[in-house]
Parts: sequence; C-alpha cells; structure tokens
Amino acid sequence: MRIEEIDKNFATPQYDKNDIEWYDIKKEPFSVFGVIEEDDQFVRMPKEIAQKVNEGVLTLYSCTAGGRIRFSTDSPIIAVYADVPNMYLGSQLGEFGFDVYCDDNGKDKGFIGACPPDFFNKKVNGLVKITGRDFEKGMHNYTVNMPLYCSASNIFIGVKKGSKVEKGLEHNNKLPIVYYGSSITQGASASRPGMCYENIIYRKNNIDYVNLGFSGNAKGEPVMAEYIASLKMGAFVYDYDYNAPNSEHLKATHEPFFNIIRKAYPDIPVIMISKPCTNIEDFDNKICRDIIRETYLNAKANGDKNVYFIDGSTFFKGEYKKDCTFEYCHPTDIGFSFMAEDIYNVLKEIYN
Repeated sequence: MRIEEIDKNFATPQYDKNDIEWYDIKKEPFSVFGVIEEDDQFVRMPKEIAQKVNEGVLTLYSCTAGGRIRFSTDSPIIAVYADVPNMYLGSQLGEFGFDVYCDDNGKDKGFIGACPPDFFNKKVNGLVKITGRDFEKGMHNYTVNMPLYCSASNIFIGVKKGSKVEKGLEHNNKLPIVYYGSSITQGASASRPGMCYENIIYRKNNIDYVNLGFSGNAKGEPVMAEYIASLKMGAFVYDYDYNAPNSEHLKATHEPFFNIIRKAYPDIPVIMISKPCTNIEDFDNKICRDIIRETYLNAKANGDKNVYFIDGSTFFKGEYKKDCTFEYCHPTDIGFSFMAEDIYNVLKEIYN
C-alpha cells in the first residue's frame, strides 16, 4: 500500500488537465539558469569534460543541482511536469522533486510549495496552488528549483488557462558565482531543492550561480580547475575537503587548484572553505583545515587582496548543533541554513 492511500496529505495535488496550459521551459518567456542543454538533456557541464575528470563526475554531471527556472505569471496555480529517470535513495523531494518560490519583495516572498515525484513512474507531475495563501492578485515573479540528485528532462510549466506568462526577475549581477565541492555542495541531504545552501544564499542576494558539487568525487583534479577557469564568473567558492582521499592529496591539489583559477581570473573573489565538521578536535580535520588556510595565507602573503577563508567547523553552533547533520556529515536543513548565513555574510561584504 502506498502512503498517499492512507494519508491524503502525501498525495500529489490533482488538477483538471483541460484547465491547464503548458509551456516548454526552453522557450521564451522562461529563463533557465545553472544548467546547460546537451543532447536534449539539462546538465551542469559538458559530457566531454566530465568524462575526463573521473567516473563519478561522469555519473553525476547530469544531476540538475542548482538548475532554476524563472518566469512571472498571474496564475493562481503552477504545475510542473518532468521526466526524472535517474533515481537515487534519500529525500524523494530533495533529490528528484521541484519546489517553487516567489521572488517578489514584501509579504508574498518565499516558499510557495513543492512538486514531489511519482517515484513509481519516474516522473514529476505536480501542482502548487497559489490561491488560499493570502496572495495579492496580479503578476508575481517565481523561481522553480530543479532536483538535486537526478537528471530532469522534458520539463514543462503549467498555468491556469487564460493566465499571463512573462519574463521573470532579473539577477542583481550579470556574472554568476561558481561553487565547487562535495556532496554537501551538491545538496545532500536537503529536504527539498530550495534548501541547499546555495539556493538559500540565492534568495538572499539574487545573484546567479552554478553548482558544481559532485557527491564523493570532488577531488581537485586539474582538468576540473581548467574547466571552471574557462567559465564566466564573478566569484568562486570551493570546498572539497570531504572528498580528498587524505590530507596528502588535499595538500597536493588545493593550492594548485586555486592557482589555476587565479591565473585565469586575477581579481575575482575566491572563498575557500574547510569541511563543515562537527568535531574539529579530530586530528585529520585539523590538518585538512590548516592546509586550506595555508593556501589562503600564501595568497595573502603574495599580495592577493580578494581571497577569503571560512573555517567549516564554525558553521554548526548553539543548541541545535547536533541537529545540523543527517549523520555527522551531510547537513540537514538547519545545517544548510547555518552554512548559508555564514557564506552569505562573506559574499555580502564582497558585493556590498
């Protein structure tokens, strides 16, 4: 028996198919950010680059973590249809569902609802009702976040027939922030896509971004650094401490990785982050943190005025410290919120 058969609150909201008008997100007025299109599929980087990095990256490059769809509408409902063929274990909504946020200022801004997947049919075919949420009538800007841990294709947005659909909110900065790192960067274990730390920051600063987090497979390879250095970006944030096989590997790759980025971009802000661990007293955690801080200090000593270091062991604090991770590694939504706050404060300083 399926859970929605005994608890209707888990059931996907239904809608009258004859009352919905569907739009292909690849066409105007929709804008898609954080992913590129390759072979009729949304991916985070070209396949020819991914296969040069490592097998894990080749498996994960098609996950749509960080993918976003922006538009505006006066529709009282928003529907999402997508094929999500690659299924991973974990939070069904976080890993292969979509969620919807209103981008307006004021009381209407924030989380609106989510479209969970139909796990058995490997599709998302959900509805978010705007009415009944004390929304003012008229046009509103929306962002639909793509799944964190699966590919998504054949994506359509549905609105009530007769509704207006127009271009969404513009970003505050033309150049995106690029994030590179581990499963935490990719978004494990956020309850839904909008709760990964990059999306929380995104809602605060409205600056476009690219998520290049690769679960278990961010190992600081030069080919990855060269690819990132080829991207147009306004800032770079990297944290692959957890994926380095050992401290020797981190020592051998961390500063060379930074140097490749810095050679291509002499002036952009670069934020270096050590693993968001709950036990910095662990000997290896301290060593790895100090290796990352050494890259930062060497850059400063060489006259670099646009580098920043965040000690990941300071992210989780207060009475909820032990609730910040799923299993003392991957953050819960509380943990991601703490991470986002600290990283955002540095970005706010950078972008004034």
